[in-house]
Amino acid sequence: DEFAPHAKIVHIDVDPTTVDFGDTVVMTTETALVTIANLGDADLDLYGCSYSGDPNFWISSNPAGSVIPPGGDVQLEVSFQATAELAYYGEIDVASNDPVDPFVTVELFGGGIEPDIDLVPTLLNFGPVEVGVTVTMAAELWSLGSADLELGALNLVGTSEYQIVVDPSLQLIVPGDVTVVTVSYTPTDLGADTAYVEIPSNDPDENPVYLDLVGQHDPVQDIDVTPSSIWFSGID
Repeated sequence: DEFAPHAKIVHIDVDPTTVDFGDTVVMTTETALVTIANLGDADLDLYGCSYSGDPNFWISSNPAGSVIPPGGDVQLEVSFQATAELAYYGEIDVASNDPVDPFVTVELFGGGIEPDIDLVPTLLNFGPVEVGVTVTMAAELWSLGSADLELGALNLVGTSEYQIVVDPSLQLIVPGDVTVVTVSYTPTDLGADTAYVEIPSNDPDENPVYLDLVGQHDPVQDIDVTPSSIWFSGID
């Protein structure tokens, strides 16, 4: 019958069906959204969104149980956190009352990268220095990981006779590159002087690192001759 009403249909659309988080820094969390839409003219019943795969992915906002009207949509949020320098995989199965596509799979990919700091040397020994004389020494900060090394604000702890004169605070160092921190030492009194530079970064297992500083006053040699004169009597 040409006047009979057409049967209403349910048509699910999931976008995207592949989520690639790419390489992410270890122990940082990234999120992505998947849109589940109803392109039909009857209500879409979203039965469930279930995850399987590596535990580094998880559903952080699950719209399961939603009834999506024609033309409507809901958001599925998925999160990812790498815990090592590895590749990760997972799947989300979206179940609905769509008679043609009752199950739609969303594939998840991600990898881990990690910054790594190397301080060379870890001790600056200025040795004996005369009072009022300034000596400078430098240490290298290497980025040896697979991710960019982000330095925090350096902090010198100890006597003011040490000063940071080349400060790499807040620098971003790409893998394989190096920067320097330079410290000056100007003794003002007798005795040994110690301090350290605290160097924070985004290295997950060496944060912060410490640059130790050691120096001492170089005493000026003072000769005391007694007596200061000798008088020989009876000698022509």
